[in-house]
Amino acid sequence: MTPILLVTRPAAAADRFVAKVRNAAKIELNVVLSPSFTIDPLQVDLPDEGFDHLIVTSFNGVHQAKRLGAPKGTPTWCVGKATTQVAMDLGFDARFAGETADTLVKTLIKVAPRGGILHLSGVHTRGNIVERLTQAGMTAQRIETYNQSVRSPTDEAITAFAGRHPIVLPVFSPRSACLLSRQKVSAPIHLIAMSSAVKAAFLSETWLNCTIAEQPTEDEMVNATVKVLNQIS
Repeated sequence: MTPILLVTRPAAAADRFVAKVRNAAKIELNVVLSPSFTIDPLQVDLPDEGFDHLIVTSFNGVHQAKRLGAPKGTPTWCVGKATTQVAMDLGFDARFAGETADTLVKTLIKVAPRGGILHLSGVHTRGNIVERLTQAGMTAQRIETYNQSVRSPTDEAITAFAGRHPIVLPVFSPRSACLLSRQKVSAPIHLIAMSSAVKAAFLSETWLNCTIAEQPTEDEMVNATVKVLNQIS
């Protein structure tokens, strides 16, 4: 049976991920797209003053920085090499600060940049970045610039979950894992989790067949996904 690659990322991220998997895989792909949530920009304004540095933890944060007119000369501390590259491509003074919120916080505390720090985040965020920087004596604030609005599974995804074809399911965040955990499933699931925190968010035994990416990066998620696809095809 040809496995189904079921991708629940928002549209732009899903398209990018599937393209990378197609380039790396040696098999025909049966792809189902079913975003767990959409990215909805919020009508907010950046403060006129009070920040000298930006934090962005995803592609979404970078695009909101551009949308809101953040000065491109502002040092922009990024989580993930891919996010850093997108920020550079959009003209920002991008600084790679690690692959996780924890490494970002550690990097900023070590570097101790002068001035205020502004985190451009989504409504749903993890890591308590601003709180931890503030506790370390830094001046930091957060603005919610977009919402991650929940979407129901598509009809195609529901059919796949209820079927017999094996499903390879890459999951990138604990929030997506929590949403997927509500889904009734009879198909065999091969879960690819971006981190142990993502795996831990699946509470049902349905999701025990799990591979955790070696590093919490998109490229490692591609590698793990391709490996499992090749194994079960």
